[in-house]
Amino acid sequence: MAGPALPAPPNPPSGDRLDGRATYYADAFHGRETASGEPFDMHAMTAAHRTPPFGTVARVTNLYNGRTVTVRINDRGPFAGAERILDVSYEAAVRLGMLASGVVPVRIAIVRRGNNRRWRPPLPSAADAGGAAADAGRASESVPPEAPTPA
Repeated sequence: MAGPALPAPPNPPSGDRLDGRATYYADAFHGRETASGEPFDMHAMTAAHRTPPFGTVARVTNLYNGRTVTVRINDRGPFAGAERILDVSYEAAVRLGMLASGVVPVRIAIVRRGNNRRWRPPLPSAADAGGAAADAGRASESVPPEAPTPA
């Protein structure tokens, strides 16, 4: 049986700060779909938080060493302990200097609120599609435009 739901941390408006503890997640989740629909990239500067809209940009400071990074919220979590307010990507954890300890006290400052839109994969371009359509596009690009007629 599942325990009681964890209370959500406060949702700070843009410019406000929130202090708590951060963890990181990495290779076990790499490539898996995040709550926003975007594939998790452990080498991107992203993070999971329970409440801000997806796309929110936040400045995160490790209060142990003063290192600061900027991340984009693209996932929900953390869900392991009410005192934990942020899960950062592996890359953000490296830059924050938190790999050895795994959990550090942080201060989050919201830089810009996101639009909460779910991620959608980019549409393939003609060059990605290959085949006759792409060849036809290249053929038409190789034909120079007609030169203007002198007056």
